[in-house]
Amino acid sequence: MAYLAALFDKPDKSLDLHRIRDFTPEQFVDFEKTFAEFIKLEQKFSLLRILELNFLALDSFVKKLQESNNNLDAYTVLAEMNRHFMNYLSSAYSLREHIKSSINPNFGRQSEHTSKYAKFLELLTKTHFEYAFFQDFRDFAQHCGFPVGEMKTIQNETGRRLTLKYSKASSLDF
Repeated sequence: MAYLAALFDKPDKSLDLHRIRDFTPEQFVDFEKTFAEFIKLEQKFSLLRILELNFLALDSFVKKLQESNNNLDAYTVLAEMNRHFMNYLSSAYSLREHIKSSINPNFGRQSEHTSKYAKFLELLTKTHFEYAFFQDFRDFAQHCGFPVGEMKTIQNETGRRLTLKYSKASSLDF
């Protein structure tokens, strides 16, 4: 039989486990259902954490390049920059699509929730250039070309400056 327990840290760094009481069969069924929902929610929130970790990795790589005094292999550095950008862009897209795909089975494809989510994304795209650009940039990186076409580092009196470019003409060719 399953039971409710408490785990205590003792001053000597050992653990002490106390059995509090047994679960009734109904309580255990309720616990299993709640725990399954918790695991599902934790997995959904992990996408937020993955997005954050990918952004932090990209940001860290940029800072490392700005602080580096070595002449690094340009091909490898450009490939790494594109890798970090693509990881970030794809995790953002995954988050958006996972939210959408979790609404459908829970509420139905024709539900008010599904409609509201679609309207929310449409409104976000119309009212926030940054979001619209981000989505277009992600689409481009997935279907047409790498996010970074050219990268330069310039040493000046305040430190190193990193410049990332992509040819407008190249992006319009696709």
